[in-house]
Amino acid sequence: AGEGGLDRLVARRLAHDVLSGLKYLHAQRVVHRDVKGENVLVDASGVAKLADFGASKQMGSGGTIDETHHSLKGTPYYMAPEQMEQTNSGRKVDVWAMGGVALLMATGDPPWKVLAMNSPFALFMHVLQSDAPPPLDSYDDAMLPPALRALLLRCFSRDHDARPSAEE
Repeated sequence: AGEGGLDRLVARRLAHDVLSGLKYLHAQRVVHRDVKGENVLVDASGVAKLADFGASKQMGSGGTIDETHHSLKGTPYYMAPEQMEQTNSGRKVDVWAMGGVALLMATGDPPWKVLAMNSPFALFMHVLQSDAPPPLDSYDDAMLPPALRALLLRCFSRDHDARPSAEE
């Protein structure tokens, strides 16, 4: 499993910055829809910022995206199942993806990498057909302390209502 992630305190600070950005976006009824390590930029003073809003969408007043114009946006490693299915793509798809970014920061691996899928399509189909979260068993407590593991499992809940908000 993973070659190692960032220093725990650095990862915590960067994750806090990204979550602050998501909290702001979500308050403005914007869903990023492509939260991933490559879209987290760190400035010269060490502050993390979300980038690449090409997949973002404004939510309707009901808190979900109008999916009448279907467009599958995102990166399979970080996409929530409902985002892949193009159903109920609200704020919680960003929370699922943030779980993936936190896993990447802690371990050096994106979610699902330990399964060694041979294509994005194979990964896509696996996520849609599975009821399980990304596997975390190959990471020890030094890499994924119990509190972080529990948070990741909440972020990777198949029930989007059970996921925490960016603020939580």
